[in-house]
Amino acid sequence: MTNTGEARGFERTLGWIKEVDAELKIIIAGNHDLSLDKDWYYRYGRHYHINPEDPSQLFTSLPSNIHYLEEESRTFTLSSGATFKVYGSPWTPEFGFWAFNYPHDIDRWNPDPTRRRNKTAVDRDPIPEDTDILITHGPPQGFHDEVYPGRQNVGCLHLRRAVERIRPRLHVFGHIHEGRGVTRVTWKEGGGEEKRMTVPVLGASDMAALAKSSGACPALEVDVSKSGEVLAENETLVVNASVMAVTMMVTHAGVLVDMEFPVVQCGEGPLSA
Repeated sequence: MTNTGEARGFERTLGWIKEVDAELKIIIAGNHDLSLDKDWYYRYGRHYHINPEDPSQLFTSLPSNIHYLEEESRTFTLSSGATFKVYGSPWTPEFGFWAFNYPHDIDRWNPDPTRRRNKTAVDRDPIPEDTDILITHGPPQGFHDEVYPGRQNVGCLHLRRAVERIRPRLHVFGHIHEGRGVTRVTWKEGGGEEKRMTVPVLGASDMAALAKSSGACPALEVDVSKSGEVLAENETLVVNASVMAVTMMVTHAGVLVDMEFPVVQCGEGPLSA
């Protein structure tokens, strides 16, 4: 949300989010939102800010349709009746001197049975099995997580195992600017991947032409609803929605995903919306 966790940066971003015409808005922090990681900021904040910043009050007075998730799950129901569970977390493996980082041998995402014996766990609730939408700041290992030079994969292995375990309908993240893109994963019945494919985004060529002529950045669209290539029950749409380029400038468009969730109406079976 910010470059270094300054209060005015949060005010600017939250002001923009409030203006977005959407029934429900879900936000998480990232590694640059230094002042929201209180333990980290207490120890290292002086390296960035002469006067300590405390933006926490901005997140306790949000409108009722904006939800800030801090490594937690919530279930939401839209006016259409569509209901889904969302898990959101700002944490990423150590990658530079930033907030919300954890050592690579720490598993924040899985219950004990899936943790490697030589790995350390932390006292955190694992991502629930019935998660429909997973929102993390960073990517799982091997999915839109390559950095240059060297094309090194810097995503989290533990998070990848969590995604394979819960198989959410949608996993969206950012963090790795070079990795922006969309992948559709089909899971095997017994575990692991059956296949994956890069998903073309609608309007990509138009966006490039418009950006060149006007400097505008319209959203890119991925349609996995009934009007597009519908997402199967054993599939996950993985989206790196980074808007910042490797130049550290906001030059990418957002990504708009069209998908459907079940609706249960009183006295009727499940529908979709």
